[in-house]
Formats: sequence, structure tokens, C-alpha cells
Amino acid sequence: MSWTRRNFLGGAAGSLVLGGALRTRRAEAQNIIPRRLVLFFTPHGTVWDRWRPTRTQTGFTLPYILEPLVPYQSRSVILDGIGMPGDGPGAPHTRGPAVLFTGSPLADDGTFSRPDCSGGCSFGWNTYHSVDQEVARSLSDPGAYRSLEFGVRSGGGFPGSHISYQAPGQPAPAKQDPYVVFQQLFAGRLESEARRARTLTRRRDAMAAVQADLAALRPKASTFDRQRLEAHAQSISEIQRALELEAATCALPGAPEQRQPSSDGYRAWAFDRQIDMLAASLACGLTRVASLQFRPGENDGGVEGIYSWLGQTSEHHLATHDSGTDAQAQIAAIYRWYTDRFAYLLGKLDSYAEADGTLLDHTMVVWGSEIGEGTTHRIDRIPFVVAGGSRAGITGGKYLEIPGTMNHRLLVSMLHFMGFRDRMSFGTLDQGMGPLPGLVA
Repeated sequence: MSWTRRNFLGGAAGSLVLGGALRTRRAEAQNIIPRRLVLFFTPHGTVWDRWRPTRTQTGFTLPYILEPLVPYQSRSVILDGIGMPGDGPGAPHTRGPAVLFTGSPLADDGTFSRPDCSGGCSFGWNTYHSVDQEVARSLSDPGAYRSLEFGVRSGGGFPGSHISYQAPGQPAPAKQDPYVVFQQLFAGRLESEARRARTLTRRRDAMAAVQADLAALRPKASTFDRQRLEAHAQSISEIQRALELEAATCALPGAPEQRQPSSDGYRAWAFDRQIDMLAASLACGLTRVASLQFRPGENDGGVEGIYSWLGQTSEHHLATHDSGTDAQAQIAAIYRWYTDRFAYLLGKLDSYAEADGTLLDHTMVVWGSEIGEGTTHRIDRIPFVVAGGSRAGITGGKYLEIPGTMNHRLLVSMLHFMGFRDRMSFGTLDQGMGPLPGLVA
């Protein structure tokens, strides 16, 4: 390319204007980055002595079950002591998934007090909507989908099969098959994304060529022109960074293969594929509210309850009722695997660059279960982990021991994180007021 001072300055002026416009748009975007909410569920509680962190002089140490979370410890809050109301129809495994994020009881069909219903066998669907649906219906810019529910072998006709409720008596059915989910959410975007990728590649190549020309000109330029060249190069660098951010913002997941739910290791494979698509659906602006339920509460027995990919041969559910050393080691290994998949989700969210951070930095991810532990079935202490949101008011790296606190305080905190600061209670069983202290600034 032949350069003169005139055509260089003319080109510089044009690029500086473009660079300034991009900087303005990026600055504006940083003030309106949307916040997202993700609910994450795994069944059967935990093994407390292998889940509960150990305090140190400078912080806390994550134990065996939570150890896979170490890379995200500074961006996570471990909540120890939050429980759920214990009254109402349904045994703990049955009502737990429904009460977890609704703060409200199951419907009573009038026979709950029958002598032969000592386990709470008489119940209906939940009597209130869940916090994710409260957020979804209140957002002015929810995306193409008001919310997206993902599941892994979790669907069914009883309350333990659902964590999200659109309205009283209306559970939100979760999408179960990763192949079908991909076809519904992303297949139609492949062609347009391919065109977009080609355009971005051409623009990046053009910017790289300009940078190379500027580098060749510097040794030949006067002091005055060299200063203009440096300013121009800085502007081009900002454009290049903006292009890279644009390219990284919405990377579509790979198309999953078709697999039968009865195939070996299906649940582990489906868990990861559903995580991939949940993260991409947030990054691509399809929704701002999502949930992922791995298996229903209680019904993790039979062949479905054998975690063969972990080398196990006995049922998860039966092992949770056994306080013996071998059984507790078995289920602790399962719960450590759950943590590993939770960390995988955080990593996926963190892989999407977004303005001043990543998608994870603007997303509140809440992980809970339907009971505290299998041997007692108590629900007055549920293992909760909150992660993400570091650029949106959540300070991680905390282990909060708050015994006697009800899950409603956490539900209100979710509403506050998503911008609904006027809400001080949630759910029909809420007897308190306000959010969980110290969680959301």
C-alpha cells in the first residue's frame, strides 16, 4: 500500500471517529449489562461433615465434597444454616423441591391428616409460583424466552419432579433431551452465526492489516506524525478488542448427538450438554432466567440411581438411608461429582466475555437441594451455594453460618440482585422481612 501524509491522516480521522463511537457504546453497555438468575438443583442433600468448610485465620478451606469449587471459591458464598418450613403435606423428598424456590406449601386435598398418611402421602401441586418465574414475569427485557427450564431425567407427575412453578398448580416442565433442546434453541441460528463469524473475520483481518501498515510507517514518520500514529494505533487496538469481545459473546454450543436415556452414562452426558446450552442461552440473549434440575427429589433408585460412571454399583437413594462408613463414602463421592458439575457450569459462564468481566460476573447462580441429608430427612438445614455476580453486588469468598434462617431470605436476595429492591418477602410461608444480610450489596 502506498501511503502519503494526507491519506494517512484522512484514514486516521475516520478510524478515530469509529473508535470513539465504539468506546462510547462500550461505556454505555457497561452501565446496562443485564443481570441473570440461574437455579441449580441436585437431590438428597449432602454429607455434612464432608461438605461443611473449615474456618482458618484468613478464610475457610473447602472439604472433600466442595473441593472442586476451589477455582471459584473467591466468587462463591457457602451458606450453612438456611432451612425450609417443615409443615404441610408431602414427605420431605416430595415437598422439598417445590418449597425450595417457592417458599410455599403443597396443596392439601383434605386427607393429609389421615392415620395411614403418616409420611404425608396426600398432596397436590404447589400453591405459589417460584422466584425464577417472579423475576421472569417482572423483567421488561427478558429475551426471546421469558425463562428456560432444563432437566436431566427429572420430569414426572409429582411435586418432587419440579423446582419451577409458573403459577399455583402449574409446574414449569423442564426440557429433558439435549438433542431436542439444541434443535429448538440453536439449530436455526447456525447459518446466521456462520455469516456473522465470516463478517467478524473480515473485519479483524482488516484491522490487523492497518496495524501492520502503521508499524511500517512509524520509523519513517516525524515526531509529530509519530504521535498521531500512536493515537491511531491505540484506536485500532480498541476496535480490535471490541471485535474480539463481540466474537466471544455468543459462541453456540456444539450440536449434541442423539442418545437414548437408557444408554450407559446418559445422565452424566446429558448433565454436561444441558449445562452447555443453559450457558449459551444466557450468553446469546435468549433468556435471563434459567434453571437446571438433575433428577427428581427421592426418586433416585433402581437403575437410575446407580452412578456407574463413578464406578458405583449400588443405588444412591438406598445409600443415603445408611449411616455406615461405606454408604456415606459412596454418596459423598456422588455429591463431590455434583460440585464438579456445578463448577463446570460456572466455568462455562465464565468463558463468555462481557463488558467489564464475564457472563458469570453478572449472573447469580444458586445451588440447593430438597433436604439436608438422607439419613435424617431434615430440612431445617439445606446445603446452599451462591456463585457469580461479582460485578453486580455479590462479594464472594465467604462462608456464612446462619442457623435458623429460612430460605425466604435467600429468595428475597435473588429478587434484590435482579433489581427488584422493593420486595421484602416472598412466598406464603414467609414470616420474615428483607433479604439475607451480607449477600447482595
